[in-house]
Amino acid sequence: MMAAARGEARLLPLVCAVGLLALRPALAQDEPAKREPTPVGRITATPQKAGGVLVTVVAAGPVRYTSFRLSATLEAPERLVVDIEDAFFPQGTLTQPVDSGGVSRVRASQYSTVPPVVRVVLDLAEPSPVRVLTQSPSAEISVAVGEIDEQPTGTGETSPPGTGPQTPTGPILEQRPDQKLHLLKVEAVASSPETFDLCMTLDGQADPVLILTADPNCLGIDVPDAAPEATKGVPSGWVDVPFTPTPGVRWVRLAELPSGDTLSSRITVGLDRMMPYDLARDPSTPNAWRLSLRVTPPYRGVVIVDPGHGGTEAGAMDPSRTIHEEDLNLQVALKLRAELLKRGICAILTRTANTSVDLFHRPEIANEADADLFVSIHHNSGASDTSGTETWYTSAASRPFAESVEAALVAALHLHDRGAKAGRLVVTRETQMPAALAEIAFLDVPDELKLVIKDDFQQRAASAIADVVESTLKSLGRG
Repeated sequence: MMAAARGEARLLPLVCAVGLLALRPALAQDEPAKREPTPVGRITATPQKAGGVLVTVVAAGPVRYTSFRLSATLEAPERLVVDIEDAFFPQGTLTQPVDSGGVSRVRASQYSTVPPVVRVVLDLAEPSPVRVLTQSPSAEISVAVGEIDEQPTGTGETSPPGTGPQTPTGPILEQRPDQKLHLLKVEAVASSPETFDLCMTLDGQADPVLILTADPNCLGIDVPDAAPEATKGVPSGWVDVPFTPTPGVRWVRLAELPSGDTLSSRITVGLDRMMPYDLARDPSTPNAWRLSLRVTPPYRGVVIVDPGHGGTEAGAMDPSRTIHEEDLNLQVALKLRAELLKRGICAILTRTANTSVDLFHRPEIANEADADLFVSIHHNSGASDTSGTETWYTSAASRPFAESVEAALVAALHLHDRGAKAGRLVVTRETQMPAALAEIAFLDVPDELKLVIKDDFQQRAASAIADVVESTLKSLGRG
């Protein structure tokens, strides 16, 4: 990367990491630009004569938000979640009973303070059509559950019947908006006893986004702005995906994620434990992706390996601009994963193909997976008077891990030791476990450029980091 501070400063374009806090403000330095979060004030739930409920959330100014639907569990009802970004909730928490129109209650709270996110949850008493009627960003978010009397005007009130040219003549019924992109089908594909595969076929290009949760163990794939064909006319907004019983896999579901005039898709796989995965384009079918889970053997620990950049963000380049950092990062990360898997360690990559991943989404993946360690792979450029390897960390708890990674890389690669350095890089700052960012070598140093493209050099780097990961997991009691 151009240098650690500058490379970490660039945000990728929107990839709609729904439910896990995407759409961050652009960064000018390695710290996000400071701005005051927007207050979220009035939240109302109004029963409708047509039988449904209109929920309105009013903020002090336009806010960006994402929404997603959660299936019912033994502990919780079906829910619609709206995450409002760069916002704060002065009330702290809110629980508002509704018990009407398919909504049992509305809840709100400050979901996180860094970054500031307000979460509004609609607990649904029965399967009902749910539509987010306003498009992000907006100062007023309107959600219709079931049939409502009038289309909201955007002022926080509904128009009196018979007034204004836009007043509907009857109830607002569920209507699927027209979209350019659709998820045509999701099907389980027999592969091998060691893997569980899902094939996702679209009618256009998309960059799927990885979603992980540790409680319960779930791996999800969001396909932004792709309306799922299988949920058409399904009031709950989700369907079960049939599959052959597979050890470690409990269920597979496909859900639609409404946000304004756009629907996205989420494929969620319920797991007995965290599993390594691959997500890559399926060469046998146009506009198709294949998700492969390694269901056997069971692995110990969880390590997130983050190949820096990817997709629209190439990162650093060599002087001829033919060798891209994003590709080298992924090559080393895949070798590192292979090393860790051989040692029985569950290694999960933030990307396994040349796809865009939001900068803040990378540490979120690690946090949601309750990972034990996080290591980000990068290559350097832009320092005309120096060369070598350096490793970055943020917290004091991460320093021993970063120092060990740096020492192992220097010993294995025989490059100049630029040291383990403290810095407030996003991926090392926002992670909740020991985290390090390794800058393996420089792409604009001719002698090092000759090395980084060699398979043997990449393998030595991967093996060195794997040694440190394995020993650190043992010291944490996870080995």
